[in-house]
Amino acid sequence: MPCTVIAEPSALPALAEVLSAAERIAIDTEVPIDGPAQGRLRVMSIAVRLADGSERSYVVDVRDLDPTLLAPCLTGITADAWNANFDARVIDAAVWQTADTTPALGWWDAQIADALLHQGRSGFTWYHGLAWAARQYLGLEVDGKGSVQLSFTSDGDLTEEQVGYAAADAVETLWVGDEIRKALEAAGLEQIAEIELAARPFLDRMERTGLWFDWDAWQGELCIIETQSRAVLGRLAELTGGGQGNLFDEIVEPTWNPASDRQVKDALNRWSESEVFSWTADRYGTARHLSEGDSVSAAVLREIGGPVSEAILDLRNHTKILTTYGESIGEHLHDDGRLHPQYLQVVGTNTGRLASRNPNAQNFTPRMLPFVRPAEPERVFVHADLSQAELRYLAQVADDAPLRAAFDRGDDVHVRTAASMFGFEPEELQSSDPTRFQHLRKIAKALNFGIAYGTGAAALARSLTAEGSPTAVDEAADLLAVYRRTYPGTAEWAEARIAEIQALREETSAIDWPATLRLARGFAGVADVRREFRKTKGRWPTAAEITTVHPQRHTSDLDELRAEIEWLLRYPAPVALLADGEPFTFSSRTIAGRRQQFNLHLDRLFLMAITDAIRTDRPAVTEVRRRFNGSHQIDLYGPGADLSTDQIERAFENRSLRRRFMDAVVQEIGPTEATQLLGRAARERVGAMVNAWRNAPIQGGVADIMLVAYADLDRRLRAYPDARPVQTVHDSVVVECNRSSSASVAREVREALEEASRRFCPDVSPRADVDIRTTLSDDDAEPAAVGVGAGA
Repeated sequence: MPCTVIAEPSALPALAEVLSAAERIAIDTEVPIDGPAQGRLRVMSIAVRLADGSERSYVVDVRDLDPTLLAPCLTGITADAWNANFDARVIDAAVWQTADTTPALGWWDAQIADALLHQGRSGFTWYHGLAWAARQYLGLEVDGKGSVQLSFTSDGDLTEEQVGYAAADAVETLWVGDEIRKALEAAGLEQIAEIELAARPFLDRMERTGLWFDWDAWQGELCIIETQSRAVLGRLAELTGGGQGNLFDEIVEPTWNPASDRQVKDALNRWSESEVFSWTADRYGTARHLSEGDSVSAAVLREIGGPVSEAILDLRNHTKILTTYGESIGEHLHDDGRLHPQYLQVVGTNTGRLASRNPNAQNFTPRMLPFVRPAEPERVFVHADLSQAELRYLAQVADDAPLRAAFDRGDDVHVRTAASMFGFEPEELQSSDPTRFQHLRKIAKALNFGIAYGTGAAALARSLTAEGSPTAVDEAADLLAVYRRTYPGTAEWAEARIAEIQALREETSAIDWPATLRLARGFAGVADVRREFRKTKGRWPTAAEITTVHPQRHTSDLDELRAEIEWLLRYPAPVALLADGEPFTFSSRTIAGRRQQFNLHLDRLFLMAITDAIRTDRPAVTEVRRRFNGSHQIDLYGPGADLSTDQIERAFENRSLRRRFMDAVVQEIGPTEATQLLGRAARERVGAMVNAWRNAPIQGGVADIMLVAYADLDRRLRAYPDARPVQTVHDSVVVECNRSSSASVAREVREALEEASRRFCPDVSPRADVDIRTTLSDDDAEPAAVGVGAGA
């Protein structure tokens, strides 16, 4: 492809003419990674395809060129990019000299589009790089960023190698974009790709704006939390027989370690015995002490109850705040006094919900929220969330007329559900017996939110009991039966999803177990080499490079080894395979077409098969276990049936042992026995995914709604120069603006959320709750005067 280097203003009009006539454009940027010009634009490479099918590339060197002169060339065009957020920020700062996003140049992010093709697949936890994409989609082995980029400086002459490298990035992006578009069309992902890409500028703007955080005041709060934490330690010592003092304060600490699960169980067994006996009798049918296999998670401690459990929960809460939101939060503060969290599209969760990192702005502790506020007194937050968004989406996909009617009336849907189930008049019961009113509403709420997540009788009983409404399992089963009669559409939808999983369980018979075991044996060695290469060289290695350092590199047939490595590199994770080499995969879709894929990761699959093998009494399998026990020095003590799942998992914590055990079964008994164990495990594993399968279209559907709202808000807020998005958490969004414009901004936010909801749920009345806040805390909220409408 012809490449033109542009370093003079006189060449820009011709470039502008080419760009305006181009059918497809791709842009990439290069910046110095250190020095005074770190992160500033040095090179912009452009690849174009013209109407006649011909292609050209350009490398614009801005060392001696005022980058603002590029604005006329770039205004009004849309370009493909690989990681558009990076290139947009570099170009916005250089060309338009703004830290804010500009709508002048549109972007189609091939990296996000690629992520949609892999969403949910085992091993896909982060965005792919351009070098990976060139290999995957084009069959090209190219240099990664880490191999050349270090040589880009702010003032050095560009070498021929640098020009070629920069131009190649744009060309590869152009070609890869073509292939990804074809793959999106073939997979039916065009609509969801359009939705994701339209939302990107809003989220990019949110990241750039950030959240102002009162760090000095928070440090004072941390001192208070530390004091409270010490006091809880003292209370624990009093509850568990006393303790010992220290040199730093007057607090007497317990003689046991509250951070140790084993010692927590010992303390509960001794000092909270009656609560433990009550819990185990209810859970297992026999009153007993906590054993090694029992969990002491927060949920279990809440169920056990009592002063000791409550104190342990308090201590854990304080400890988490101090460790997660303590000094480490200060490391994320920028010079502007703001936190600038990154929001991850597609790769953040399997369902489509956004995730956040550096720091996680979707999981701030409640104690921290009052310290997240606008820096100026005239500024406020407009906070909005889609009320009961998942239930409304469920009412749409389940075509549940009674549930839709409750939303149409604007009822408190939990109260309406309770009234329908238990036959009472809400106003009358709330007046005559408010305690029972709240109890029944709590039951209805647990059912409403639990049905899409697969809540069964046991889980419902535990949930209600933990919330202060003691409920036996048989009572919970009766409640579920009544709920099904109350909302038959929802019940039928949920049962249909269960039936789908049951059918998918039988499809595991198509798994090719010899190929799957081949992948398991070879994957670990290649993965280790790739990780070490990435760590030392900053890029992923090629198959040839892995061959030179692979543990089996001294084999007599290097071509065979390289071919095997190339085969292994097709897979991002060790998963169950079909006969054609493709991973065993099944997928769930949202209304918008978002696809969540489900694979069978071999780590969990092997553990299930091993658990089956350990608990069997067949002599041949028992003998394999005995020999494996001795040769690998692991402790599989006791009769197999008596070993808990947690104990087996701890014994096989080293995941390579799981594959070795399955190999031992193959070698000592034969592949038939291994296939039977793995086949049962595969069916069990698919069955265990039923809750995720049932929930996938609901969470993913609400995520789709929010993405549509973000794109609409990006357009609406451009009319309010003082308004900036600053946070989103699942089905809520926060915009910072001047108080003087807050009512207008609140109206725009509400309308954007409700219109997005109507797009996918046209038969269900939407409602967005909006308020004005001086901090992120709910305690600082005041009603927003947004007028009368569907969401008022």
